[in-house]
Amino acid sequence: MNKYIITFSILLYAIAVPILEINDTHVFNPDWTPHVRIHEVWQLITNSAIGLLCLWLVWVKKETKISTLLSMLITGGFLLAFALKELYGGSMKYLDGSEKTLFGINIGILGFGIAYVLLLSTFFQKKTLPKQFLFLALLVFLGSCRTQKTEIQLANWLVIENARIISPEDQALSPESYIVIKGDSIVYIGTDKPNLIGHFKTIDATGKYIIPGLIDSHVHVTGTDALSDEEELQNPEIVTTFKEQLPKSYLYFGYTTLIDLGTAKPERLADFQKAEIRPDLYFAGGGAVIGNGYGLSNWNDEIPNFIYQENEDYPIPEKYVKENHTPKAVAERIAASGAIVLKTYYEPGFDPTQPPFPTPSKELMAEIRQEAHNNNLVLAVHGNSLEAHDFLGQAQVDVIAHGLWNWGNHRLDSNKAIPEEIKKVLDTEIENKVGYMATLQVINGLNALTNPDFLNDPELEHVLPSGLIDYYKSNMDGMYANVFGGAPKNIIAANFNRISNQGKINLKYMYDHGGNILFGTDTPSSPTYGNPPGYNGYLEMLEMEQAAIPLGKILAMATIETAKAFQLDKEYGTVETGKKANLLILNKNPLEDITAYNSIEQVVIHGVSLNRNMLSAKEIQE
Repeated sequence: MNKYIITFSILLYAIAVPILEINDTHVFNPDWTPHVRIHEVWQLITNSAIGLLCLWLVWVKKETKISTLLSMLITGGFLLAFALKELYGGSMKYLDGSEKTLFGINIGILGFGIAYVLLLSTFFQKKTLPKQFLFLALLVFLGSCRTQKTEIQLANWLVIENARIISPEDQALSPESYIVIKGDSIVYIGTDKPNLIGHFKTIDATGKYIIPGLIDSHVHVTGTDALSDEEELQNPEIVTTFKEQLPKSYLYFGYTTLIDLGTAKPERLADFQKAEIRPDLYFAGGGAVIGNGYGLSNWNDEIPNFIYQENEDYPIPEKYVKENHTPKAVAERIAASGAIVLKTYYEPGFDPTQPPFPTPSKELMAEIRQEAHNNNLVLAVHGNSLEAHDFLGQAQVDVIAHGLWNWGNHRLDSNKAIPEEIKKVLDTEIENKVGYMATLQVINGLNALTNPDFLNDPELEHVLPSGLIDYYKSNMDGMYANVFGGAPKNIIAANFNRISNQGKINLKYMYDHGGNILFGTDTPSSPTYGNPPGYNGYLEMLEMEQAAIPLGKILAMATIETAKAFQLDKEYGTVETGKKANLLILNKNPLEDITAYNSIEQVVIHGVSLNRNMLSAKEIQE
């Protein structure tokens, strides 16, 4: 009988345990450090080797005492380790808080407890006090099986204490709470302090405000702001430092999720994605441009992502197969690239002296919309004119990627009243729930070229390398000329101020009448240094406040409402259990002060907390 008791215990610690632990809960657990894995594998090898030795002793040498003692040391050592777990923060639960139990008892404790008691009976069966030893062993076993308080086991996790969380949905402020973060996900939020076991970093958020990371749904991260391709080749050091700083600049102003809305080739995003510290980046696939239309920049691709439309004035080169350029084919290619957005354009052009670009017909836009939705893509369309918004609102596209600042023949007068024709177009967009991206900073970014003091703004030092700022300052006149030619700066500034006000008045109208307003900046919108990464988003918020948009609405637009529009709300937009741990810890309440977005204490990205100063280009250079 003794042989079978010993063999039973050996099967547990030498065979069953390795089977249960050589997987991603133990040996291959991504949350375990390499050092911990070494100790785990060492323990498994040692115990299994001892088990094999004991089997040889029992069944070959007929020796039971040594094998019993060795097996008792292994099983008893485990029970003792469990009994002392409070002293060193141990637990039998997995990192997600679950555990394997039988009859309400952890299977490890149950199995090793039974084995230990049976081994004790074997070892002391010829001694004078076997019952006392068995009774004592049973007490130890039962004591180790006592019910434990609910606990969360941590391994290099993050805990935020005294967190006051602002809900973007209803602007409610939570009582002081605990936020527990595992990896890049939030696993617990509550006012009750959890029983935390293991190693973790703690942040005391007393007096601070917690909001979800911000979302900018209209950026372009593949170039160097305001530099042409030729200038980039001539200034490789400037380009390198800008690309290294770019992800940090967005994070510096709290933008933890970005959508690149203009990438002809998704592989060009690789430099951004390689950064160790970066926002989450999503993208539109190669622009679904109307053949020969505005925005087409990838003619040299084997199969450019343009959409074929019969047009005698703009014939498509014969080498392109029409079947590759249907809305269906283009949408499928974009979806296969990993994009979440299909972007196309309604842009007849900016120069009335030139022939207009081709624009899509109603029938073609309806087909594009259907194919985008068939492939689970959001349809975003470039358009900023009265003509474009009128067309796109009626077409019921998902998102118009610019505000309606180009009023055609209408002008903003001293009464600052919106013309009835403009109101009618905006009302159609509101009725059809079309997403409206104001992108106020597009106009202001161009207007910055007329302002000689713009490059002296001290905030630029946090988001742009000093070498790039110096380059801008030494070339500002040429950059102005490239965009505006010889036009007087005062005339350009006056016109752009009027257009900017038109955009803000439209935005306020959309808000007052329940429009679906989204947050996107178009950073950078054109060859200008006036749309600095990250900072441009903050400037957009300041413009929104000047347009009399409530602070609570600005927070909602830059978080949950934009997340919903782009089908990202399961992971982003609010601070909730199960969502991505992209958070901002603010020194001010953003519902009371717009400058709270420039008073960030820490940025939590992918569950890692970063002091804001670490993200500044100024700090990095110093």
